[in-house]
Amino acid sequence: MLAVLSACSNREPVDAGMGLLKQMEYGKIKVVPTVEHYRCVVDMLGRVGLVDEERALVEHRMLTEANVVIWGTLLGACEKRCNVNVGKWAAEQLLAAVPWNDGV
Repeated sequence: MLAVLSACSNREPVDAGMGLLKQMEYGKIKVVPTVEHYRCVVDMLGRVGLVDEERALVEHRMLTEANVVIWGTLLGACEKRCNVNVGKWAAEQLLAAVPWNDGV
């Protein structure tokens, strides 16, 4: 599933990637999504500029706790798309997770 989601992230078939994630979340595919699966989806959404959808996924839909990789991926998409509001939120989450990281 990681390979398929990663391929969706690199080729940008967002509908296919989101459909696969939904099937995983609802048990139609017997793989429980992990933070690595969600990272692929966050990256996929960010590549096509769906930053608000990224935030909604991370904030409300993930079945696991976001980690620094998720926050960094979201922050990178915000930087690329000049989304200051979501970027500020992602940076705050990332700083809370790794306060010693002055790169944030």
